Amino acid sequence: MNSKNNLLKIEEIGLHLSEGEELIKGKIAEILKIPEEEILSYKITKKAIDSRKKTDILFVYSVEVV
Repeated sequence: MNSKNNLLKIEEIGLHLSEGEELIKGKIAEILKIPEEEILSYKITKKAIDSRKKTDILFVYSVEVV
């Protein structure tokens, strides 16, 4: 089976500026309601800054999960 068939795209994962990218895997697990250990790999496909709320600026990520 081709790994592209098992690919899942998730958008709008937000992290505060003080949080590190190492928290993304935990956020993915939370969104998918699975343990982190079940996530084989993920790739950040987009990183943007959401500054609409001046007191709560976020990095917003899109990822592909296998």
